[in-house]
Amino acid sequence: MCRWPSCATAWCAAAPTPSSASSPARSTSSTWAPWASPATATPRPPTSCTTWTKAPWSCGAWITTSPPPRKKSAPPGCRSGWPNDSPTAASPRGPTPPVNAVVPIAPPSPTQAPPRRPRHIRVLSDGRPGHLNQSLGLAEALARRTGATIETLRLPDAGGPPLRWWTALHAAGPKPDLLIGAGHKTHLALWLAARKLRAKSVVIMKPTWPAFLFDLCLVPAHDLSQTPASPRVVPIRGGLNRIPEQLPPKQLRGLILLGGPSRSHGWAGEALIDCLREVCAARPELQWFAADSRRTPAGFLTAVVQAGVPVQPLPRETTPTSTLMDHLLLAQEVWVTADSISMVFEAVTTGARVGLLPAPVHAPNSGPVRGLDALVLDGYATLYTTWRQQGRRLPPPRPLHETGRCADLVLTRLFPERQP
Repeated sequence: MCRWPSCATAWCAAAPTPSSASSPARSTSSTWAPWASPATATPRPPTSCTTWTKAPWSCGAWITTSPPPRKKSAPPGCRSGWPNDSPTAASPRGPTPPVNAVVPIAPPSPTQAPPRRPRHIRVLSDGRPGHLNQSLGLAEALARRTGATIETLRLPDAGGPPLRWWTALHAAGPKPDLLIGAGHKTHLALWLAARKLRAKSVVIMKPTWPAFLFDLCLVPAHDLSQTPASPRVVPIRGGLNRIPEQLPPKQLRGLILLGGPSRSHGWAGEALIDCLREVCAARPELQWFAADSRRTPAGFLTAVVQAGVPVQPLPRETTPTSTLMDHLLLAQEVWVTADSISMVFEAVTTGARVGLLPAPVHAPNSGPVRGLDALVLDGYATLYTTWRQQGRRLPPPRPLHETGRCADLVLTRLFPERQP
């Protein structure tokens, strides 16, 4: 056998020299030939079967050549160079554990750095109260978990994207670890400022720029036509808000939140007043309050009071936001017109019994309509018609705090625990 570099031994046929080279006599046994050393062997290409040849260095004997054997795996205790290495040879790094061995991990050092958490959060605002409410809700939820400070920065309307980016970058506050924005006008400034400051970026609602530009996109599920392809896009239920996780005890109060005409819903004022009268009459033990909003038709709240509905008005022009929030947190039962999905989710988050007042639907396939349908289907809110069919009583509330869930998601995705 020819001694190939990868072989460990060489074998020859211990048989007498045949009389003719054309008809060699084959031996019935094989012995190891120590003279067939690697230094003197002439390599020959391996064949699929055993062949016979006479080599000058074989002392006249016929040599059998076979394909080189396959390399065997090293037994336990040997290094990766086996079989050339001695089993007893010690590795400079110590014995090598088996492949499937469990290597113990040393416990973390007492001087190890604490887990990374955002220390300062910068919120970019485009001036719209609804967008700012969602951004501040997420920032406040993160601050309750980490103790981070919050800075709100109003981006200018004039000057275009360059001035907005310059404003987001050169704010007077400390360097942020996280930037949050909602609304199209904040997207470009958010991306550029986060890249320049080496901070994380979170977009609330569906971005108009590609999702890979931001670290995380929290998009309402009703605004997504299909499952997002990017792992940076996370579907959420409805919109975020500033309702805290710790809620005060409920009181004998009821609250009515009035929206207004929108792209997805219309407005039927006279029919709505009749519904409000019936709702208040079903729970006379509650003290009822009614609050309008920016989209509510002018004078409608006054018309409700003049129609004899037993409610105390909370006009938007004279009622502070904090006062309305207190009424919302303390109310046992909250009724919201079906055109305002943000107010519906705020009411659900407070842990109150939530009912939906009827509003004409103009776009059945729109995002707000789909979002409210899913909310009703999951039992978080009750339609006015269903309430009448169930004896004019709302079912017990179901807990839901999407803002807190999103805050935990941001910390898990963008600020994970340091591993030892």
